[in-house]
Amino acid sequence: MAAYSPCSGSFKAAVNTRKVNSAGLGSKFRHMHGKTYGACAECGRTGLVVRADGRLPAHKNPLPVWVA
Repeated sequence: MAAYSPCSGSFKAAVNTRKVNSAGLGSKFRHMHGKTYGACAECGRTGLVVRADGRLPAHKNPLPVWVA
C-alpha cells in the first residue's frame, strides 16, 4: 500500500461548512449533533470536523480513484 503525504492545506479555513442536526436520529448519531463539518479547499477531502477557530485538523490527502 502506498503512503500518502499530509495535505499542505491543513491549517487553512474550511469551505462548504455545514452544521449537523441529528437530534431526531436517535442515540446512534448523538455524537454528531451540533458539530460543524467542512471540506478542504486544497485537496477536496470532506467530512472533517471544523475547529472552534475555523481551521481544519491535520489530515492526509484522499485516496486516488482508480479507473478500471
